[in-house]
Amino acid sequence: MSFFPPRFSNTLKASAVCALAVFCAASQAQRKRDTTMLPGSVKNFELPSFDENTGAKEWELFGDSAIYISDEQVDIDKLLLNLYEGEENPQLKAEIKSPVAHVNPDTKIVVSNAPIYVKGEGFDLSGKKWRWNGETKFIEIFSDLNIDYVSEAEGGLQKTNIKSVYGSLAHGGKDNIFRLKDSVVIEGDDLNVKCDAVELESERGGDIKSIKAEGSVKMLRDNRDARAQRAEIDPASGIAKLYGNPSITDIPSKAKLSGDVIALDRDAHKIESFSGGKNRAQTVLIDNSSGREDVIIINADDIEMVAEEGANVFNFKGNVEVVAPDYTANCDILTAFAKNDENAKPQVTSIKGEGSVKLVHSSGTATSKKLEAFPEKSEIWLTENASLKDPERGTVLDANAIVFMRDKDKGMAFSEVGNADSFVVLNIKETPELAGAPKGKKSESNAVVKSRKLDFSKSGEHMLFTFTTDVSIASDNANAVCQKMDVLAKSEKDGSAEIKKIIAYDGVKMVQDEYTATSEIATIFPKLKAKGEDKKSHKFVELGITPGKPGVRPSIILPPVGNLGLVDSEVAKKSESKPTVITSDKQWLTGTDSEDRYFFEGDVKVEGTDMNAVCKKIEVVMRSPDPNASREITHIIMTGDVKLSQGLKDATCGRADIHVLEEMAVLSDSPVVFNREDNTRATGYRMIYNKGRKGVSVEGDDSKTPSSIKDFVDPDYEGDASEKPSSRPTITLPPVKSKK
Repeated sequence: MSFFPPRFSNTLKASAVCALAVFCAASQAQRKRDTTMLPGSVKNFELPSFDENTGAKEWELFGDSAIYISDEQVDIDKLLLNLYEGEENPQLKAEIKSPVAHVNPDTKIVVSNAPIYVKGEGFDLSGKKWRWNGETKFIEIFSDLNIDYVSEAEGGLQKTNIKSVYGSLAHGGKDNIFRLKDSVVIEGDDLNVKCDAVELESERGGDIKSIKAEGSVKMLRDNRDARAQRAEIDPASGIAKLYGNPSITDIPSKAKLSGDVIALDRDAHKIESFSGGKNRAQTVLIDNSSGREDVIIINADDIEMVAEEGANVFNFKGNVEVVAPDYTANCDILTAFAKNDENAKPQVTSIKGEGSVKLVHSSGTATSKKLEAFPEKSEIWLTENASLKDPERGTVLDANAIVFMRDKDKGMAFSEVGNADSFVVLNIKETPELAGAPKGKKSESNAVVKSRKLDFSKSGEHMLFTFTTDVSIASDNANAVCQKMDVLAKSEKDGSAEIKKIIAYDGVKMVQDEYTATSEIATIFPKLKAKGEDKKSHKFVELGITPGKPGVRPSIILPPVGNLGLVDSEVAKKSESKPTVITSDKQWLTGTDSEDRYFFEGDVKVEGTDMNAVCKKIEVVMRSPDPNASREITHIIMTGDVKLSQGLKDATCGRADIHVLEEMAVLSDSPVVFNREDNTRATGYRMIYNKGRKGVSVEGDDSKTPSSIKDFVDPDYEGDASEKPSSRPTITLPPVKSKK
């Protein structure tokens, strides 16, 4: 866009023609006339001049008086010079007036300290202290230059005014060249230009070819304020170029463009800024979407601003750099949209970038193919192979799309819709303590969580991740699948993270080396800090029932259990090995470097190798027989209405302690064992089965507890042993059949 509109260009063309005609006519008059004036004066004279070849009137000179001072000076009072154009019917084109003029006939120079007035076709010119050289066809005005232009335009007359201290016109060549300097001001209905100097070149009788402004150039048009040290304007093409630290500010949106060179295209309603030297093309955008005035700075090799209805569109190309209050970004190309409303606060509606996108945010450093920022929604979207790395917090996030919520340290990540192989993948760098390692020594491990969608928030060293749909986690401390999962983690100073808590929902299935669990909800603490200086951290897992699905109870599958002790060892070996499945209303486990303990409550049901059991509570202990072997069940403790079956034996009691490695079962609290093989029934205070031998130990309440099981007597009984209920051992044999 040009700061000199077409109608203003036509006005300048008329002024150039008229001014040229004035001084050419005056010059020709000086050359053709060889008049010798005698000392004295002439009153009210009129002196016409005609073309020697055509006879057409060229000009008429009037004056109240002409006084001959010397051969080098003739003074004229109230000078009036009318200039004509045309051969058959000459038309008046301009008139020049001045109260006093001093003419040198020899040098053809006219000077005056008085005002000068020029009235031409479409313009009026005035000034003070002027000088005209007829030989060189050059006029100068040294003070108070003022030019008023009037031209026809749509809707009425278009008025433009030009002022400066000094002005000149060289009209002897092919083109007219106007030069103005010292406080040059151009004002029009929609135009305002201020600078130190202007050079205007126009064809004789034709259009303006160029306008050059220099020195602290300031231009105002269409609510845009332009600044530069130099400006070149081509009225015919409507293109203006600014040089010397140029800048343009869009007043309604407060957007500012700068660079090495700025080009304005009037017809295309476009502004371009180019990089060069030390000055990169830059745009400063102002955004009030957040309720405060944010400044967004965007640098690029080339910048284009196009004015559209109610908005400005900015196109950035080449090494684009974005600096916002809460993020920085780089990409190959970028487009920004800003509202252009005088009655509203500045607002950037969206920013879209492509190619080698890199975003630095409080959440980390992200890369992708595309970027979209929506300041009004406080959202930044990275799409197509998006990746977020946070080395300080020890996380790497990969997804089809990652969304950042500005100013909130929150975000989301999405997989590709309709692509079954597309997942959101979060890699958490963990630093668990090594078992038996020197204090402070750690080894690295990674937790990998996948899902279709992720919501995350970060506050300092704390991080919360919520995964939904087709969720899976794989780590040293947890391996599970579900439909929703919350992961709470804390960053460490060494660039790793410690997962503090995991809550899994909806169809949870956990798979570890020693067990498989299913539940509708699972709460996992990978490393709970134990009390005491010598106690190390341990894992805690809790499974339960959700209100939405009260009928779906948690279940754990543990390794197979051998002989419980109720049957003979050789017989037990022949039974088909089956995993141990335990179902209950509530389950939890704790894990340390040396053992795992599983706890079950609420209508507990157990199924395994040649065994079934139900009770209210169960505790299962798992240990490794040696450091290189997997953990296996070593102890099972059942309490509360225990019903236990193995082989042909059915037992009921208040408590059952199973020592798997010893193949020994200790039944206490009113135990009753029924042997379906021989229909015998045994009761007592305590019953001990050791490898299923035929001779079972049945004890009364005063029986001495064998040292091999003394650690497994009911630990919850706090009273005096003498107050325990009395129970004498009883064995009921089947009836003896009579012999006939």
